[in-house]
This record gives sequence, structure tokens and C-alpha cells, in this order.
Amino acid sequence: MKKYSFVFILIQIVAVILVSWLIAMGLGFLVRNDNIPVSSLTLWLPISLPLFALLYFFGLSNLITGMIAKKTMEENCEEQHFGKSFTHINKDLGTVGTILKIDEETGRLAYVSYQNPFNFQMANADELTDVISSYKRGPLDTTRYIYFQFRYKGKRTRVPTYTTGNNIIVTSGVAREGIAKADRLRDIILGFQKTGGITE
Repeated sequence: MKKYSFVFILIQIVAVILVSWLIAMGLGFLVRNDNIPVSSLTLWLPISLPLFALLYFFGLSNLITGMIAKKTMEENCEEQHFGKSFTHINKDLGTVGTILKIDEETGRLAYVSYQNPFNFQMANADELTDVISSYKRGPLDTTRYIYFQFRYKGKRTRVPTYTTGNNIIVTSGVAREGIAKADRLRDIILGFQKTGGITE
């Protein structure tokens, strides 16, 4: 699955520069000082640009692009007549947000990335390989990253079901919840690959 759209990333970069420029102009207007021998833009843009870029890409990005991705997913799943489905949304800070939906009646998997939010991607269960759930192991049976993974047309896609900045014990409540989500996604796909449907 294609996680990134470089055109969309470029649009975001241009938007960040434009907003930073407007912020710099606004600060220059509010904090005018005739004793400063440089323009307000020269003074404030080196401050506003990195600060707003950090704020956007590590905070606002998932919020804004997530709304687009959600609409893309909803409209296309309705068009594709998705039935009873299991949906997982990842919007953790420090990760690329994703929406993953699996139709439990047909085994179809739908995927929309927050950094490619206009692109609805879909595959059948029998088109996926290397379908696993796992986590990155830390010291003393800990983890900071739990995920569901598959390959489509030879390309690996990994969707986190839980991430954290610090290692946590894998038997903790939040880790077990993340593992359960990853296992559920894996089991639905494997169930269709083995039997053509989910068996209880």
C-alpha cells in the first residue's frame, strides 16, 4: 500500500511556509520597533517557520489530514458496499496516521494513509502475504511498538496498533489491548485465506 503522496507532502510544506510567513507578518505588525534595523519578516520568519513546522507535522498534521482520510474511507467503502467491518484507526503522535478497515463478510481490506488521504486502496485477503501481528521487543519483556503487518504486491505495510515513547511491559493493560487489536486484524485476514470466511 502506498503510504505517502509526495504531491500532498509538497502541498503541506508550501502551506506551512505560507502560514509561517503570515504569522511572521502578523508578529511584525503587533511588535513593531523602529529601533530594529531589519524588516519584521526577516526578524520573525526564522522563528515562526521552524516552530509552526514542528507544531504542524508533530501535532496538527494527523488531525487535519485525518479528517480528509476519514471522508475518503467512508465514501469509498459505501461505494464498494462494505458490510460488517472491523476498523482500526492509528493517529498516534510520531507515526503516519492510517485507517484500516476489513470487511468481515468478504475479506476485503481497505487502507487510507493520512499522508496520502485522497487515495483509497483496497485488496482481497487472498492477495496479501506475510500477514502477522507482532511487536518490537525491548529489554525485560517490554515494548514500545505493536503492529499488524502484511505484504501486498511484494510491498510491506505495517500498521501500528499501539505506540509509546517509553517501553512498557507487554502484559500491561494497554499493551495487551494493542496486541489484541493486531491479532484481530491478522486473524480476520488469515481466516479468509484458509477457509474463505471467519470461523468461530
